[in-house]
Amino acid sequence: MKTTAIIAEYNPFHNGHLYQLKTARQTADAVIVIMSGAFVQRGDAAVFDKWTRARAALLNGADLVLELPTAYALSTAQRFAMGAVYSLELTGVVDGLCFGAETEDRELLTETARLLEDEPEEFSSALKRNLSSGLSYPAARSLALPEKMQNLLSSPNNILAVEYIRSLIRLKSRIKPLPLLRKDVGHHSPLPSGNIASATAVRSLIAKGEDYSPYVPSCAFALYKDCCIYDTAAIDTAVLAHLRLMSAAELSLVSDVTEGLENRLKSAAASCICVGELLEAVKTKRYPLSRLRRILLCALLGIGKDISASSPDYLRVLGMNDTGKKLLAKMKHSSPLTVITKTADFKVRSEKFLLDIKASDIAALCRCPPSSGGLDFVQSPVIL
Repeated sequence: MKTTAIIAEYNPFHNGHLYQLKTARQTADAVIVIMSGAFVQRGDAAVFDKWTRARAALLNGADLVLELPTAYALSTAQRFAMGAVYSLELTGVVDGLCFGAETEDRELLTETARLLEDEPEEFSSALKRNLSSGLSYPAARSLALPEKMQNLLSSPNNILAVEYIRSLIRLKSRIKPLPLLRKDVGHHSPLPSGNIASATAVRSLIAKGEDYSPYVPSCAFALYKDCCIYDTAAIDTAVLAHLRLMSAAELSLVSDVTEGLENRLKSAAASCICVGELLEAVKTKRYPLSRLRRILLCALLGIGKDISASSPDYLRVLGMNDTGKKLLAKMKHSSPLTVITKTADFKVRSEKFLLDIKASDIAALCRCPPSSGGLDFVQSPVIL
């Protein structure tokens, strides 16, 4: 069975995602999706719960949906990519990885990935100079690349595409990278194009209570319209309180906190009265808002530097269909990891897995209205 994988957040699932799934299915017998759970890489709670998003994926062409551990989902592009790709590698059943990009030039993407992985002296020196001038890491890295590669890393899709390939190279994986040219609109584009809108644009319409049905598959819209929306602002006070209670030394251990940022965070937490004010006080070119939002959630959840850099130690199923069940049967023989279908049966309480449980419980407070915790222990995987 030829299997293609997709790394996703589906926040929420929209017509652009449907196009990618349909394309992936053209050359594969099965499609596995590994998807962020309660929180997403931009540093927010996902707009809908992970089971609803998994169901939307299954209804639109996915066969098996796995959860990307929170330790990776709330991390840098490099660690997000490595955690997802490594997890897929360890399933033992994936042949290809389909991902969106602003180019279909796989050779250029691969050449860029190899350069970043090898870090020749000329590149390293230029990167250090750019960082010392106050540029953010992505901007400094892009400028340090050869000219033909610089524009490549100007979009989030290409950044992740390169990191996916870089992870495949590092793992010496047999999985084949399959870049797919992104259709019509950019990653953060606020405006739709025809019936295609970015997840950013769809979330904006949802937040304003406006009609977003033209931009999502009808079966997904039928799910979403009866679902509670999640908003990270609901836990802003908890985030700020937690920062005030943490010492600078404790903050320095949080994932992605570097170069004395812990002191800036402590100072801002003491004087600011809301998270928005704190973010404005702390942000710089070096520390953009998305990175800071991730750091705040990592601080609240207790995600340290070591755990986000460690290897996957389980595979957790969020949903499946009949083909997905066959894939699971294969994975039980091909994967060295425990495959979790029922939370209560997983007796090896890995630190990453406990973080997933904690993330669900905290995200439950972002729900409107808030819900009780413990959903991971009562919610079964979606089966179609």
